[in-house]
Amino acid sequence: MKICFIGNSHLAPLAVTAHGVEPKFPNEQRKFYISRTYGKQPLKLVGANDVAILDMVKIEGEKASESTIFTEDWDHFVVLGFGFSAVSLIEGWKEYQPDILPFDFGGQLLTPEVSASYTNHIIAQSQASRLITILRRVTDKPITLVPAPLPAEWAGTESGERLEAFHTFTDNLSEQYLIENYEAQKDRFISNGIRVVDQPEETKSGSIWTKTTFCLGQPDGPDERGFFERRDFYHMNKTFGKMMLSRIIDELYEGQGK
Repeated sequence: MKICFIGNSHLAPLAVTAHGVEPKFPNEQRKFYISRTYGKQPLKLVGANDVAILDMVKIEGEKASESTIFTEDWDHFVVLGFGFSAVSLIEGWKEYQPDILPFDFGGQLLTPEVSASYTNHIIAQSQASRLITILRRVTDKPITLVPAPLPAEWAGTESGERLEAFHTFTDNLSEQYLIENYEAQKDRFISNGIRVVDQPEETKSGSIWTKTTFCLGQPDGPDERGFFERRDFYHMNKTFGKMMLSRIIDELYEGQGK
């Protein structure tokens, strides 16, 4: 079983802990293509009858060969992160808000019908959605989507300009509306034949948070690289990465890679 992982920075903690995750398939092979802001090489997908170059995905490396994927060489593709997240919905709603919510972000209010269409648009224009669309055009191999992690639980209580929206959701008991819409977006992919693997339940705090112990930014822990200071509530640590990779492999094994 040859598994090709394509992701943004959220894929990094899985890649660095991969050696500690036991394979389940015979002759299991994994390779991780991580898009970086400082990446130089656009991702190139080479299928049996089609080729696609994705300038939005920049892989670290000096040679084009390091960012070229021959789809026929792989049995399964895993797309991780790339803007498919609960955070993306909240950020989008700050500008165009569903009028059913019991508070006002200050943006334009949308009726339920228009809001549903706009919520679909938020995810449809994400890099994850665009990458999967192109990947499906190039290959008929199975594809799994792994959403970005839920935000750190401290995002609902700590101060910070970008955190105010999370406070608003928590203070107004609107988490259920968020999670229902988020799950509906996952269902749209599932209905199109894409497997979706969520983060392990034991990493969650409530319905919309990731437990602080799994976050790179921790208010009461060492903050050597300043993740908490700059209010990075969305990147997770190696412990999370190992658990997430184990869950993905388990899910693929149970479905026998389909």
